[in-house]
Amino acid sequence: MSPERPAPRLLHSNAEPAAVSGISWAVGANQLDSYTPGDAPLLGTTENYGWTVTIEMDDSRLSGRYETNQNVDQYLSTVAIKSGVGTLTNEGGSWAVEFHGFTPPTGNEYIAYLTGEGGYEGLSAMLVSRPSAYGRWAMEGVIYPGVLPEPPAWVLPPAE
Repeated sequence: MSPERPAPRLLHSNAEPAAVSGISWAVGANQLDSYTPGDAPLLGTTENYGWTVTIEMDDSRLSGRYETNQNVDQYLSTVAIKSGVGTLTNEGGSWAVEFHGFTPPTGNEYIAYLTGEGGYEGLSAMLVSRPSAYGRWAMEGVIYPGVLPEPPAWVLPPAE
């Protein structure tokens, strides 16, 4: 018997999403609350590793000062797994940010989910960040009205 399919929920409006792109770079001193050594293959865990970043996007709603903290698990293979939160602020409003990423040998890769606050209330955004030049990250994404769709509560069974 297949699981019961939940009723669809409409979480968006008819407005068109806006594509964005730009760059970011660190401008503030790093800080961290704690580092706990681990057992191989985990080298250690860093908590509340934070920095300040300047973001310049072709859509000014996503440009501004970004303050963030993240937790990091660093492995012997030089790969790190990261999760964090932050706030992006500019004259028009602010964004609450949650991000997840990893560090392969080529540099930090992140995906960030943003929720508008103040002047950006009712908007959401999603950004992907990849290294581009020393100390800079290329960013691209989308701003859209409403909230990110919830993932499905169930998985389709395989076709028979």
